[in-house]
Amino acid sequence: MAFLTPKCIEGVYKYLHRRLQRRQKKYASEHDQKKVAESLMRLLLQMERKEGPFSESESRKSKGKPVWKSRKKKELSPAYSLLYQLRYDIDNNGTRKTTEEIYKIHKIFQQYDYNDFKKYDKRMVKLTDKHREQVDLHII
Repeated sequence: MAFLTPKCIEGVYKYLHRRLQRRQKKYASEHDQKKVAESLMRLLLQMERKEGPFSESESRKSKGKPVWKSRKKKELSPAYSLLYQLRYDIDNNGTRKTTEEIYKIHKIFQQYDYNDFKKYDKRMVKLTDKHREQVDLHII
């Protein structure tokens, strides 16, 4: 079942054309209205066919890498959460584990490349230090 039938495409094109005429007069009188409408139609067709920016090819995915942290969906990987907890809690003697020690602690960290993990860990140390300082300010 097609998402956009030819009749639907024609209707969408007419609708966009009317809307663009009104918007162009108000905001974009220097832009070619026909080109903008054609560009939007091209995007709609690409969306239906899952092409261009809507494609799900391997090059658009994370190339098989597991997700660390997603901005759009606000998802956090279990590895991210575990690393946060490990970095937030400092040992009783005030020392921290090295990145290499933490990387070897659990296989969940080893699913990431070590060089990528070093970057993640460096950011996590900054984040947890900042959070710890904020907590200390509110307690004192």
